Amino acid sequence: MTKFKIFLRQHSLAIVFSIGIIFVLVGLLFAIWPKPHPNIATVLISVGASLIAASMTTILSPVTEEVYQRFLKMGVTEVYASRKDIDPHRWCELLASASEKSMLVGIAHHEWARDTEFEPTIMDRVRHKVKIEIYFLDPNCEIAAKRSEEDTGRDLVNTIKKSIEVMWKIRNKLEGGVRENFKLYVYSATPVGTTWVDNVIVASHYLAAFQNLTSPALTLRPVSPKDMYSVYAANARAIAEHATELTDEIIHQYQPPPKPLADAQAANDNPAVSRPAAGGREPGRDN
Repeated sequence: MTKFKIFLRQHSLAIVFSIGIIFVLVGLLFAIWPKPHPNIATVLISVGASLIAASMTTILSPVTEEVYQRFLKMGVTEVYASRKDIDPHRWCELLASASEKSMLVGIAHHEWARDTEFEPTIMDRVRHKVKIEIYFLDPNCEIAAKRSEEDTGRDLVNTIKKSIEVMWKIRNKLEGGVRENFKLYVYSATPVGTTWVDNVIVASHYLAAFQNLTSPALTLRPVSPKDMYSVYAANARAIAEHATELTDEIIHQYQPPPKPLADAQAANDNPAVSRPAAGGREPGRDN
């Protein structure tokens, strides 16, 4: 269905022009039929002529349409100047739509970790045999230290570790039979935000002068072997190939150090550190 919609968009002018021709021809038949129907003929010819005129006007003013068609041919269906412009509810809705696989590649996945809909969505999908893999920038690598200098306003390394801790707890809640459907990884490479669910990719580029949350984003779908979807898919696979899977043996290296008992009790008593209520997510998705 998605490919059919993209096909319609790519050939919209030819389709509209053809429909216009058909309407005009049918209208002429009603006009010259042995028993003419002038009212029907007038309506059909008028509608057909309008469709032809509209398509011809667009063809003769091709700049906007040409750019739009180029985007479609590259598999780009949506463009956002900032991920904050994307409806925050769409992220977990996209994840919940997965029927085969999901791969989330980013830096800290902070907004996922604090989204109250994330855990039940993960639980539901993996129990329906959907493979979900989440890739964090290795908090112990030099790239994370450098990005931490750029992404000011928070302790990025600690944020990554806290997100890993949250998702590891989710993983441990899963039954043994389905736990292998939910895996966490760390990687050390140039980070590119990639939310890949079945045949949809939301890709974002981190900019040195801006926080991750405000990165530009593209929604991509496959239309050809050389489209942008294929480029980002290949990049995600390359990252996955060299990533390290988190296991019980090494997980302690990627989580925050245990809090002293007094501090832990104080955090539990302080509602300000709790997660936002359902529906209380901030805009965007901080990968």
